[in-house]
Amino acid sequence: MTAVIQAGAPIHGMNWYSVNWRSASRNVRRLQVRIVKAMKAGRWNKVK
Repeated sequence: MTAVIQAGAPIHGMNWYSVNWRSASRNVRRLQVRIVKAMKAGRWNKVK
């Protein structure tokens, strides 16, 4: 077996300026709301 397995970040990584920041911010906000709801409900297994 001489197979080579490589790990790590892809060579063609995403450019910082090509990120859709509106969508990313919306997604972060949605996740924050979900975490707060889980905390208030005492569902600690959902708070990660």
